[in-house]
Formats: sequence, structure tokens, C-alpha cells
Amino acid sequence: MKKQNHFVLLRFAVVIWTAALPLISLAADQAITVNSTGIDRTASVAGLRTKITLPGALGQVTGWFLGILGSVFLVLMILGGFMWMTSAGNEERVTKAKRMVIAAIAGVLVIFLSYAFAIMIGDVLKAVSETT
Repeated sequence: MKKQNHFVLLRFAVVIWTAALPLISLAADQAITVNSTGIDRTASVAGLRTKITLPGALGQVTGWFLGILGSVFLVLMILGGFMWMTSAGNEERVTKAKRMVIAAIAGVLVIFLSYAFAIMIGDVLKAVSETT
């Protein structure tokens, strides 16, 4: 019971995080500049970016976060499959393995849907901000 509460809290945090990203990036849509020293001028001449935008940084962090969650999903699926295959007919282990696989699939679906929802909200807010 206690572990299920942790999974519910983790899923809730992921949904809140992905839903809040477009709002945060639109609210702070200004560039964060790196030091304007000689190295910036050299980077500009070389054609490299010298400014990091907040939406870009949030997109990178979200990408890393989703990559980590995808890796966790893969590990849970492998672990659940291994438990299922090595259960040797023990119904308790089979049930536990099935629950793990179903929870992993449900978790990745929640993550995918919340990401899609956040993208949709971001597109709508971007369209609204461009028309005003």
C-alpha cells in the first residue's frame, strides 16, 4: 500500500511538471545572456549561440527527464518480465510480476499523455500570445 502511494505521488508530480512547463516558458520569455566578454564575441563570429532562452533550457531539461523516465520504464519492464519468467509457477510471484508490468505501462502512458497535454497547452498559449 505504501509503495502505491509513492507511485501515485510520482505520477502526479510528472503531470504537474509537464503541464506547468509551457506556462513557465511563456511567462519568462526573455533570453538569459552568458557573459558578454571576448569569448561571446568569438562565439558569435564562429556562428555559435551565445544566448540560452528559458523555453529552450526547459525543453532540454524536459527531454532529459523523459529520457530518464523511459529508462526507468525499460528497467521495470525487464524486471517484471524476469520475475514472471522465473516464477516457476508460483502464483504470488506471477501476480506480483503482472502488477509490476501493468504499473510500468500505466506510468509510461500517464507520462506520454501529460507530455502531449503540455505540448497542446503550449501551442494554444503560443497561438494566443501571437494574436495579441
